[in-house]
Amino acid sequence: MRTYWLSTHLGYACRHSGACCSSRWPIPIEHDRASLVQRALDEGRGRPAAMQWLEPAPTAPGEVAGILAHRSDGDCVFHGASGCAIYRHRPRSCEHFPYVCVIDPRGVHVTLSHYCPTAAALLFDDDTAEIVEGPAIFGDGRNPEGLDAMEALPPTEIEAADGADVAPQGCAGRPRLMGWDEVSRWERRIVRAVASDTRVPGPPDLALFAHARDAMPADLTWPDVPADVAEVWARWVAPSWPRWAPAVGRYLAARVHGSWAMCLGSGPRDVLRSVDIARSVLQVEAARVCARTVHGLDRPLLESAIRQTDLLLIHYADPQRLLRS
Repeated sequence: MRTYWLSTHLGYACRHSGACCSSRWPIPIEHDRASLVQRALDEGRGRPAAMQWLEPAPTAPGEVAGILAHRSDGDCVFHGASGCAIYRHRPRSCEHFPYVCVIDPRGVHVTLSHYCPTAAALLFDDDTAEIVEGPAIFGDGRNPEGLDAMEALPPTEIEAADGADVAPQGCAGRPRLMGWDEVSRWERRIVRAVASDTRVPGPPDLALFAHARDAMPADLTWPDVPADVAEVWARWVAPSWPRWAPAVGRYLAARVHGSWAMCLGSGPRDVLRSVDIARSVLQVEAARVCARTVHGLDRPLLESAIRQTDLLLIHYADPQRLLRS
């Protein structure tokens, strides 16, 4: 099966930053991996040697042995200064982070969660983002986990009489089933357009930001929009935006390629809307971090804002609720 990447992401390799290990996420581990971990611990080849590392998960699927324990600081019990003590036998959920995949009749479409600092750093490389064929994620022939659309029909679009990419909202156009080759051409065209857009947007669309927040499960929270967000945007963020527009463009292109919205939603229209949501959330998070530091937007602050944006949109928000108007 062919694997398609955003060219920006081709150089990705885990650098053991530990962001995923220290996020307090529950980490399920499968029975076969748990047995290998226990064997390594019994042989003195891992940490911790003599403490409880596996916690029960009674509601988990049958293939899950439990969840990895966390230390009092919230880090995974196996995470340390030198990285992961069980990296060779790490759970499959760890193995799949930060890959976000769609599997459809064309192949595997890979994008990344930029909550991972290594993935976020790739956005600042001098690269013209485009969709390219690349290596499989795993070298042993396994397919990655992701949205399985192998049996799905291609998405529909509303034909636009004026030659636009999709008909505007409310247009009484005619729905039409796309072909998969046509979907690929559309995605490549939009990736190029989004990645090369250097315009400075106006103040963030707070309705789209609120929509993203509302898509989270009830047991999760996200901070409000800064009270003076429009002023902060105009003073601290917008003047520096042109300098960082290429990195922002690559980030938004990554929200086009491998987008679940193409299959879960109404096709191209929802992909474009997901880009608008990501841009608005990124603008708010950039304003938030600039206000907190009283500093103009620079690379570290933009990386932080991008990481927070994907934390909300990829890891916290429910994808189905995110696509609802």
